[in-house]
Amino acid sequence: MKPAVPLLRRVVTAGALASAAVVLTLAVTHATQYFFLYDDFALIGEARAHAAGTILRDSLFGFYRPLLFATTRIESAWFGWHQPAGYLLVSLGWHVLNAALLFTLTRRIGGTVVAATVAAAVLTISPWAGETYLWFSGRFDVMSAAGVLAAMVSALGVADARTPWGRRVWTTLVAIATCVAVFSKEPGVVTPLLCALAIIVARPRAWRQRGPMMAILASGSVVVAYLVMRQLALPGFGSAYGSVFTLYLERDVWTNAASLIGAFGAFPLPGTIAGDPLPFVRITGAAVLGLVVLAGAVKAAPRLTAFAVLALLVSLGPVLPFDIETGSSAEGRYLYLPGAFVAMAIGLAAGASRVMAAASLTIIGVSVWSVSHQVPQWRAATATSREAIEEFRPVLRSGATSVYIPNFPYYLAEGPYVLEDFAFRYYFEGATVPEVRTRNMLLRMSGDQLEFAGWIDPAPESPATPGETVLRLNGIQARER
Repeated sequence: MKPAVPLLRRVVTAGALASAAVVLTLAVTHATQYFFLYDDFALIGEARAHAAGTILRDSLFGFYRPLLFATTRIESAWFGWHQPAGYLLVSLGWHVLNAALLFTLTRRIGGTVVAATVAAAVLTISPWAGETYLWFSGRFDVMSAAGVLAAMVSALGVADARTPWGRRVWTTLVAIATCVAVFSKEPGVVTPLLCALAIIVARPRAWRQRGPMMAILASGSVVVAYLVMRQLALPGFGSAYGSVFTLYLERDVWTNAASLIGAFGAFPLPGTIAGDPLPFVRITGAAVLGLVVLAGAVKAAPRLTAFAVLALLVSLGPVLPFDIETGSSAEGRYLYLPGAFVAMAIGLAAGASRVMAAASLTIIGVSVWSVSHQVPQWRAATATSREAIEEFRPVLRSGATSVYIPNFPYYLAEGPYVLEDFAFRYYFEGATVPEVRTRNMLLRMSGDQLEFAGWIDPAPESPATPGETVLRLNGIQARER
């Protein structure tokens, strides 16, 4: 790869680092004001309620992801239910670790310092997957990606090792990292494939040597062991979403693939949910900019670009049963690991020429804009969740046995999740919590306030049943219709 002129390298590197610093500042500020949302309650509540052996052996509310439940159990001993900021700050630590791992991986496969810096900065921003570090329950994807990236770096370490002892150490690290990947979330099963791909592309002469082959075998063995344990916990390869096989058979994976890939250029920006006035122009512009960057990456480093594209496709495989609504942050977590390889391609193009540098910096600038647009939405969601929990607290003292909430804040149209009816049972741990029935609202942002956007179930409001206490949440800043 031809080095860019020194001034260009400094401008691109400085711009990337400054942008990453801005996003981290926004994320940390959000984390310090965080309150639990949606699945957070069940994740923490189930982790606190089960011993380590049970977490490893059984599924918890339809998922077999024991590592995150185990680490959450440990964190809950420190943070409990009263320091929600602690959980999200730990997530941000994992997120920064992933950026460092992507920097290292990009360098070890032959990328320049500029390419590695830009790649790490874009992953730090992750505008298409902001929910992974703005929402605690996105930790599944962050931890799994850390395992995958660490395994790839370690696999290259095996190929570079000069002594048997060094190869054994790196192989052990490959196995440990694969454990982190798969026992955090299911997409980690592609780890052996990605490790093999990294070695084939970056160390082609070492591919057939014993050390790298043993490393891939070690990673594959961990995946097989995980699949066996998962099958025992969830027979038929089931999940809360249904059987894995059924998911692939019943979903249009080609349409989903287009949705997932398109989401890298159509990530959340102002107006994309309320009604984009120029959707064709915006989407076309994103497509053209993406093709320019891809062409620049191919010109600068064709072999490494091929690796990034192939790794992107492999990492998309496990999430093909799902799609993403254009402009929404919901489900963006599925793009977190694939986004690392998109970030790598952007980095490879960044130092190729002045045009490529400008294109990459444009993407970074728009990405920062996107995150600055998403953070207030998640902040509003957390504030609404906190208000609802506090308004429910007096119900515990009233002795009510059944509660109906006719204006329950379920989620925001822009993507952030707010509450599920099980939140009270988990949060008020140890108390006698009445049965909760809800009529779920969809909310949307209007400036910095929330407004009513519809009912999740459009059926008319039902009256309270005998013995049922009605709790209308006054703190919800929304106009009901």
